Amino acid sequence: MGGGRPGGGQRPQGDSDRSTEMKKHHEEMIQKISRLEIFQEGPELNLTDGLDITQLIFTDGRKHSIWTQAGEVQADARWEGPVLVLQLKAPRDKTPQVRRFQLSEDGQELTITETRRFGGQKSETEIRLVYTRKK
Repeated sequence: MGGGRPGGGQRPQGDSDRSTEMKKHHEEMIQKISRLEIFQEGPELNLTDGLDITQLIFTDGRKHSIWTQAGEVQADARWEGPVLVLQLKAPRDKTPQVRRFQLSEDGQELTITETRRFGGQKSETEIRLVYTRKK
């Protein structure tokens, strides 16, 4: 009668905690990507996301450390024609995350394409975000 679950068919407490944690993580990700503000001065870009986390990026190929939610990573950004390519590499990762920033010809849309490998995956996953300039 218990449905094969401990406690007479009730979900174990650990499952509920994981579900709540996953839901919280999902909500944070939605908030994070919901907004992107960019301030540029020369080769310096300040990127601020929807969680008000700001990252300083140098577009002249200068390598430097930045802090992310996952900890400290090495950042390296350079121009490849009209595309800004940003590589982020954490000390524990074998391959870097790669983000490509490309502005539309009319300057109204910014497309960010991120290529990364998630835990245990053999192939890379591509994530594409498109931001429209706010008037």
